[in-house]
Amino acid sequence: MNHYKKELVLIISMISVFLPSFLLAAGEQPIGGALQSPVSTENMISVVLSLFLILVLILVAAWIFKRFGQFQSIPHHELKMLASLSTGQRERIVLLQVGEKQLLVGVTQGSIRTLYELEEPIQTQKSGAEVPSFMERLAVAMKKQSPKKS
Repeated sequence: MNHYKKELVLIISMISVFLPSFLLAAGEQPIGGALQSPVSTENMISVVLSLFLILVLILVAAWIFKRFGQFQSIPHHELKMLASLSTGQRERIVLLQVGEKQLLVGVTQGSIRTLYELEEPIQTQKSGAEVPSFMERLAVAMKKQSPKKS
């Protein structure tokens, strides 16, 4: 059934794109017997300006939806991912901090489920000084890989 819906949408969109040009061409009478080129500068400017106007309308609509609450979400400082553990090729267990609560969440390719809500929050490392930087980790890995000279 879904396949038929896609075909119907494709047919309707093709009709809506090509029908106005067929109607215009059928009712168009050349002025003075000369046909006007469809690739004229005026037509190209009109097309470019129309596409630009549509793009601006889309951006304005997205800004309005975001500004006035259609896409409201929790502020970023209220939602943090504290830890993540891969349990399979596409499965993970994630520890989330949502406000004052901590949630243990299972994430798969097709779903996200709350596994457990922690009563006592787990303390995690807060300062970056305790966790080695990428540069430090890379230096250690390169030392392990490089052959020792005697």
